[in-house]
Formats: sequence, C-alpha cells, structure tokens
Amino acid sequence: MYEYDEFARCVGNLKKRIQKRVSDALKPYNLSSMHSMYLMTLYHKGELTLVELSGELKFNRANTSRVIRDLIQKGYVVCDKNENNLRKYKVFLSEEGRKVAESFDTQMENFKIEDVSRLTHEEWTTLIALLNKLTN
Repeated sequence: MYEYDEFARCVGNLKKRIQKRVSDALKPYNLSSMHSMYLMTLYHKGELTLVELSGELKFNRANTSRVIRDLIQKGYVVCDKNENNLRKYKVFLSEEGRKVAESFDTQMENFKIEDVSRLTHEEWTTLIALLNKLTN
C-alpha cells in the first residue's frame, strides 16, 4: 500500500518551507504570499484585465479584486481605469511594484537553485512530472 500519510507530511513540509521563504522575502514590503502570486503574474505577463488575471491564477474575480485593491493602495499596482473604460480596465505594476517583483524573483530564483541542486536533472524532471500527474 502507498504511504499516503508520509506523502502528505512531505508535501506539507515542503509547502511550509516555501511559504516561510516567500513570507520572509515579502516581509519588508508588508506583503503576503497571496500578493506574490499577483505581483509575479503581472511581472511576467504585463498588463492584464482582472478577468485575465483571475484566469491566469485560477482564482475567483472577487479574490482578485480584493488583492489588487490592496496592491493599488500600497502603491505596487496601478490601473488604467478612466471615464472611457470603467468596466474593462487593465492593471499593471508601478515602478515600485516592478522593483519589489524583481527583488522577489531574484530571491526565489536563488532558493530554487539551492533546492534543485540537491536533485539531478532527471530527478527534478521526474518530480515535476509526477506532481503534475497528481494535480491534473
């Protein structure tokens, strides 16, 4: 029989480790891991509507609106909402938001290099393929 409890424990520990790293990296900016997903999506994809952003992250629109509103208030995201496009507007990173995203991206890349170096290329590829198989 499969050791599902051990698998759940390992995945849980990995999740905690990643969340701790993300939390530590974002602490100076008063941001959470939820913010990071939106920041990084905008960093890599550029301007998006809230519907597009929700689709990219597989989150509902209400959650996206709440997080983006918070990021706008913090000055990390801006929107092109004006009288001509009150319903369908795009959001994108401000200059400060871009700096935060770049710093965060660099830190996460360094963590990834550190973690991946413990596995061979074949082990890493297999791990990703197996996790994708379980989550799809």
